[in-house]
Amino acid sequence: MALYDNRKNSKAGIFLFFIHPFLAFLLSLSNLRSKSSFVVFLLFNILFGYTFIAQNESADSFGYVQEFKAAKNSTTSNYLNDIKDYTTFNSKIKDIYVITCNYLVTRVTDNYHVLLALYAIVFAFFFLKSFRFFVDRPELNRSYIVYLIAFLFVFSNPISNINGVRFYTAAWLAVYVIFQVVVNKNYRFLILALITPLIHISFLSFIAVLLIYLFSIKYDKFWVVLFVISFFVGNIAVELVQNYSALMPQTFQNMAWSYADDVNIQKRLESIQLLPLYAKVLNKLPYLFINALVFIFIAKSRNIKQDKKAYSTYLFLLAWMSFCNFTLPIPSFGGRFIALGIPLIMYVSLAAYKQIPLLKNALLLAPIIFSYSIFLWLRFVGTIIDINLLYQVFPYLIIKNIYG
Repeated sequence: MALYDNRKNSKAGIFLFFIHPFLAFLLSLSNLRSKSSFVVFLLFNILFGYTFIAQNESADSFGYVQEFKAAKNSTTSNYLNDIKDYTTFNSKIKDIYVITCNYLVTRVTDNYHVLLALYAIVFAFFFLKSFRFFVDRPELNRSYIVYLIAFLFVFSNPISNINGVRFYTAAWLAVYVIFQVVVNKNYRFLILALITPLIHISFLSFIAVLLIYLFSIKYDKFWVVLFVISFFVGNIAVELVQNYSALMPQTFQNMAWSYADDVNIQKRLESIQLLPLYAKVLNKLPYLFINALVFIFIAKSRNIKQDKKAYSTYLFLLAWMSFCNFTLPIPSFGGRFIALGIPLIMYVSLAAYKQIPLLKNALLLAPIIFSYSIFLWLRFVGTIIDINLLYQVFPYLIIKNIYG
């Protein structure tokens, strides 16, 4: 198959990275399945993190860097006390991933570029572990539609999201767990799922949905009905969180109120109201499009059922997207969790687009549907990327950032 490269080309691609990283990255896109491409993807993602510019004060990464600098004088005793405090479930510390990374890196250097490189290593590792499930599908080829589906898989949670490292790193870890548990039926990876709340506490809900799915996998018709209902009904989720969060431990109360209090909701609604009409419509289109694809899956489930791995993923999607739709009104919750669903939707799409013409035609609309989202993403990336990454040689990029 043309998608496999030989050993000579593999070594050449990796060697080229250490001369001109971006060119090596572009060439690797022509061969998504090869091991050499994955090595280049990993290295380029790490380099992206290393050259990341955290000077945009409105970006989450700026705050993370300030925390990192403040942790410079933190002792091992301080760190262990934070961990101990976290385990009481009455702490304001919601997760320990960032404070652990801060502690480890500050033992070696005060260069924040090393911290962002570490974030990128973990992020890219689980992204590529998840992406491997996608590229190993027999339907993978060099057609436009396949590259479009692959782009949507990656764009759901790109490397630039190390800007908000906790949630989006946990997201790729969760997607990898889903592929292992749902597709491979490798249930020992449920243990790995327990790590996700240590990165971002909200992923306790991911574990809950995954377990509910495993215990109700046979009730596919129930999940179809629930998904349809969830698409139209979701606002009740906010009221439930507000009414019952007082019964939770302090850590969970902090999370619940930060996501669901009236002030945050009002701010979110006000920010949306200030947007021009075209922006409101274009912002909503990707969400509607993703749900529309799931509706197509439901209508054509007999076609999907021919592939056991794709059908298992489809069943989990019904449960997951129901959860996302119901929690959508909660700021920074349901909307962000859709990022976990999109790679799964693209996995099913790759498996089924040849058998479902309607699905293929819908996917061809994606460049239009996501055009505004891509524009906003490019505008944001312009504030955090070192433009030298696109044209400079590897030694320059390393030396330039050695001293922070």
